[in-house]
Amino acid sequence: MSDTGSESDARLEAEFCLENIQGLELEYSVCFDIEDKEQLKLNNR
Repeated sequence: MSDTGSESDARLEAEFCLENIQGLELEYSVCFDIEDKEQLKLNNR
């Protein structure tokens, strides 16, 4: 679950996640649980 308040913080968290799973063979998708209404306002890219 992410608790960021800005797009730049969200990018940093996503990069951190990607760095930590790099090289792993995953059986399932990686998802972020976004429950904060402010995060839903961030740009979808």
